[in-house]
Amino acid sequence: MDCYLVMSCLSRQQIPPIPKVLASLLHRNHCTKNNTYKLYSSNVVCLAKDLNVTVRNGPVIKNPDDKSPPHFTWQTPFGLFTQTNNITTFHFDFGKYIFRGRIGPPVPWGPNGEGPEGWIDKLPFIPLHWFVFSLRSPVIQYELLNVQTGHRIERTNGVVHMEKNWGNSFPKGWIWSQGVSSHDNISFALSGGLVSLGEITTTQFLIGYRNLAKNLNLNYRPGNAKFSATHNGCVGWFKIKVYGLLHEIHLSASADLSTFSDCLYGPEITGFRQACIESYDAIINITVFKREFLSLKKIDSQIIKLSALEFGGTYTCDKRCKKGES
Repeated sequence: MDCYLVMSCLSRQQIPPIPKVLASLLHRNHCTKNNTYKLYSSNVVCLAKDLNVTVRNGPVIKNPDDKSPPHFTWQTPFGLFTQTNNITTFHFDFGKYIFRGRIGPPVPWGPNGEGPEGWIDKLPFIPLHWFVFSLRSPVIQYELLNVQTGHRIERTNGVVHMEKNWGNSFPKGWIWSQGVSSHDNISFALSGGLVSLGEITTTQFLIGYRNLAKNLNLNYRPGNAKFSATHNGCVGWFKIKVYGLLHEIHLSASADLSTFSDCLYGPEITGFRQACIESYDAIINITVFKREFLSLKKIDSQIIKLSALEFGGTYTCDKRCKKGES
């Protein structure tokens, strides 16, 4: 039996070399309940001229606003991705596999279209932007067909995390992690690394944590928090402390090295090349403290299993997926 995890659709429209448009399906073979296995990717690519993006069945003539619900179609010779009335539909042919399904309404990061960056995403000089469209959309239905064997998997449950990036290029080194606890309405997402502004390079992060049962809706970014982070891509762990005005978050993430993929494709200004590794078997430990006068009071502690953990660029082990200069 095969176990399948995630699909990503990426597109760039700058100068050569190719590929400029890429879709990846990450999967694990012979997945069992108590064991973990390495991630593999199946990829399909095409030229930028073969990508067609429409908004409300017409050409794209302006950037979207923050508040309006998305209504667009992303189409290539190998696949289709649509967003209409808060329902996502997709159908992709990866050669050996066909993956299609429908996803329900989003659970947004914040009100009025706010994403992890908050007001920062309005700054024109930021080299890369990160937006989370949905923290935990419900799966309506999905189907995955192994064309070679005829084996078919059909399901009607699960949760889906959806996000996007845009800008000039990814950082020289970065970490991304995300996870949900379906039964407890707990979720988190974080991204960060080496951010270059002109001649200055700093380490910055964006992080959000949700625990509805404890009324915790925490969002931190440069400007409202300080960060202290360490990482080791050769061991497969990452730790960060977030110092906010009213709260602190201590988060550690780790995954067995055997569960990580080989280098996966990541975007550069010239196109896509192998730039990062991922595991979807990470164990996340999150502790939240509330500031009380001169002390800290622990108000939440959670373990979120089967989370995503990605090391990219120079943050991979021995820089084996180091990005070229953009």
